[in-house]
Amino acid sequence: MTEREQICKEFTEFNGGHWHEIAFPECGINNPTYPDAKSILEVMDTRDDGEIFYANLIYSGNIEANDDDGYIPRFYILDSDKLLIAAWNWCRENPLEVM
Repeated sequence: MTEREQICKEFTEFNGGHWHEIAFPECGINNPTYPDAKSILEVMDTRDDGEIFYANLIYSGNIEANDDDGYIPRFYILDSDKLLIAAWNWCRENPLEVM
């Protein structure tokens, strides 16, 4: 398993999804790959703390932001790997409550 696949697996599981150790695409059993920002943000939208994640992403001090418009920086939108890692780190540090 590659490092990216491991991150996808953990990100999926952190958010209540199931990772299939053996995928069968011909049967519709696939693992998510999060190929773009939209697919990652759709998962974060399902979380109760998604808005806090967005606020942290938007106003974090480690990005170049020269305005206060409340948009996710292009830095993350253009590089989905960086966005996936940011979301994965957030989920790791802020686990969902298990009911």
